[in-house]
Amino acid sequence: MNAQTARTVGFATIATAVLISMAGFVFAGPLTPPVGPVAPTNKTLQEVEPRTPLSQSQVPITISQPGSYYLTGNLFAPSLVTAIITVNAPGVTLDLNGFQIDGVSEVGEATHAIKINAVAARCKVLRGSVIEATGNGIDCDAPDSSFTEIHAARCRLDGISIAGGAIVERCVFTGNGGDGLDSVGFERSVIRGCIATGNAGSGFEVSGVIEGCVSQANGGNGFTGGGTITRCQATQNNGYGINISSGIVSESDASGNTDGGIRAGSNVVVSRCVAQLNSGPGITLTWRGIALDNNCSQNGGTFGNTQPNILVLNNDNRIDGNTCTNANRGIDVVGTGNIIVRNTCSGNATNWAIVANNRVGPIVVAPNSVAISGDTGGAGIGSTNPWSNFTF
Repeated sequence: MNAQTARTVGFATIATAVLISMAGFVFAGPLTPPVGPVAPTNKTLQEVEPRTPLSQSQVPITISQPGSYYLTGNLFAPSLVTAIITVNAPGVTLDLNGFQIDGVSEVGEATHAIKINAVAARCKVLRGSVIEATGNGIDCDAPDSSFTEIHAARCRLDGISIAGGAIVERCVFTGNGGDGLDSVGFERSVIRGCIATGNAGSGFEVSGVIEGCVSQANGGNGFTGGGTITRCQATQNNGYGINISSGIVSESDASGNTDGGIRAGSNVVVSRCVAQLNSGPGITLTWRGIALDNNCSQNGGTFGNTQPNILVLNNDNRIDGNTCTNANRGIDVVGTGNIIVRNTCSGNATNWAIVANNRVGPIVVAPNSVAISGDTGGAGIGSTNPWSNFTF
């Protein structure tokens, strides 16, 4: 490359760099602000927090308009009041915002921490605690309400009392003088992922769909009501673990309860449940019930036990595919007109106690097998009848 060509290339390179730099300045726009006052671009406080704050200075509080409300701090009773917060409007959302409402203070008492009157349908209460009310922690007479992540503790009556059509999720009820969760009637509700411990009454006294809940060490039954109870646990309650009037109990554990594991009223299906170490019967059927594929063991009390793993009191029940071990009686049928098939009993003082006039599949003692190592062996189970019951 000669000198003239080199100078030309160098000049072109410099020119290109300048043009690129100038292009950057052009796209950046002017650096000086526009003439005239600058208009505000921020949101108003109402736009940032479009809810109504509630504070101790307003107690007792009455909510009379639909809308969204939230606590700015803990609340307590400043005198003798019916409720610290009363809701008299439908469509209210009340966010406790992680704070606590205390029904008893040095200067006052509240019958209820929150009172939701019947006119306040579709009310939502969430995220906080209600404690030590002299009545119910939350007393709700309004239908179609919901309660989420509420801890109701040490109230003189129930932790939360609900009306029909409620949804209760991830709530905890501890040490209340009545039930943990109570329904004012037999209307159906949905209860999910809740825990009730140490309440003087039942942990849950409510009808509807109850799923994934725990009830432990309550003074009454773990669960009382009707509907569908699934994947729940009821342990060490001073009543029945589950006392259901009608409906379905499935995939649940009722163990270590005083009166018995699961007591079923009329037309109840109890399936794939565990009932063990209850002082009373593991499962009790009354009329037209089904006990299907349950595992019952050591029910009736540890010493001097007199109760069976499964007790059938009346007629038209089906007892099918259950395993009953290590109780005074395995399956005890004192009613007539029932069908008993495909069950297995072992290690009970009396494996089978069935009065006349029931329909019973053949009861077969399954033979022992010799040792097995390899691909063949086994002595069979003593019958090819698909309806046989087995003692093993």
